[in-house]
Amino acid sequence: MKYFKILRIIIFTSLLPITFLSCNQDNIEELENRIAELEALSEVKDSVLFGDLVISSQASMDIMAERGITNILGMLSIQNCTDLTPLSSLKSVEGLQLEIPSGLKTLEGLNNLTQLSMLYLYFSSGSNIDMSALDGMVSIDNIFLGGELPNIPWFSSITTLESLHVEAELTNLTFEGLDNLTSIEYLSLNNWQGTLTVQGFEKLTSLTDLSLYANNLIVSGFDNVNSVNSLNISGNTLSLSGLNGIRSLEYLYINGSSLDISGLNGINSLNYLSLYATTLDITGFGSLESLNGLDIFVENSASGLNKLKTVGYLYLGIGSSNNFLTELTTVDNMYVFSYSNFIKSFSDLGLTSLNSIGGLGLDIQSLESLDGLDLSNSTLSDFSIYNSPNLNNISAMSTYTGSIYSINIWGTSLASLDGLENVTSVGYLSINSNSKLEDWCGIKDIFDAIPSNQRDINNNLSNPSSSADITGCD
Repeated sequence: MKYFKILRIIIFTSLLPITFLSCNQDNIEELENRIAELEALSEVKDSVLFGDLVISSQASMDIMAERGITNILGMLSIQNCTDLTPLSSLKSVEGLQLEIPSGLKTLEGLNNLTQLSMLYLYFSSGSNIDMSALDGMVSIDNIFLGGELPNIPWFSSITTLESLHVEAELTNLTFEGLDNLTSIEYLSLNNWQGTLTVQGFEKLTSLTDLSLYANNLIVSGFDNVNSVNSLNISGNTLSLSGLNGIRSLEYLYINGSSLDISGLNGINSLNYLSLYATTLDITGFGSLESLNGLDIFVENSASGLNKLKTVGYLYLGIGSSNNFLTELTTVDNMYVFSYSNFIKSFSDLGLTSLNSIGGLGLDIQSLESLDGLDLSNSTLSDFSIYNSPNLNNISAMSTYTGSIYSINIWGTSLASLDGLENVTSVGYLSINSNSKLEDWCGIKDIFDAIPSNQRDINNNLSNPSSSADITGCD
């Protein structure tokens, strides 16, 4: 009878019990009793382990091998091991999670595995490993690669994947391989600390969601992908010419410092666009005339979208005056915010053609007036102003005639509500923290028609509770 310097088996009474092997028990009799318990619970039967298994030392792996386990109906997790050959009898496992230390040079021992539901590989510093033992892998549903990945070709035999997620920690990563991959639902590649060069996806034709994150991003190899549901890109320097084949997108999100996204100039169908940048050149989208949603934050200058005419929802954050939406005529709902000192009036937003708005929200610190706002063709559901301490005039609102479901005015320098005199009814009124607001004549005629429980009026210079409190009107 052999004696081993390890082992404790812990049984969790869950639907899929997890078995941990570690090196702090030298009593082989106790080990045999534990194995007998496992067998009695049908967790090990006919060389099949029912449940998840964590191997945390080389000695633990040797003991598992001596038990002759060939199939694991659960997840196999391996840590702190430099030799996987004891696993050579393993034929199948639902998922494999392997932390690769620098001392592990080959994956020999995993040769008999041909399919996995999930593969997780984490590479520690200095890893330099031969991956050829996985060349026989014909089916993997989900792959996660993390740590200091080696610059090697990956999984050339795989043709389809549900997801691939790479979370690298390198100064420079060239991710290549998967040359035979034709279809994947979710692809995410992240090397935020350095440069990420993506290539080797020439046969890929079907892709649902693509996410690319790096300090410097160079993309090629996606020439045959023409339709993507969601594309997420973040980086300080972007080279996206490899995505020129994309013609149709549901959602595009791009985040960077100085963005030039001319590499996406093949797109002719797009529903939702989100862009965050210091400076922004989006002339590649010059042919777009409508969007369901547009979300833009730019600190300095922006150009592009010169033909855009209609937007369902517009969320605009700008640092200076911009004139890149000059042809925009119709917005269902819009919210504009700015904490710079450049936007003094609505006309400074450069929305010179805008004449139809369904809902308007403004949060502009330097705003002084609404001059330039034309609501003569609008039907407003909401009118809201927040955190605009310099705003002293909303007379441009007089271009609007009709009902408004909700009016919210907070934190302004308004002394009067002149400009609201053509509003015929209001469903909800919230006016707060306007320290100079004393003249409420602009809404006196409709004030009492607003239910008292739908009025929130506090911390203004005057706070009427009925039209009788509104005096001094002509």
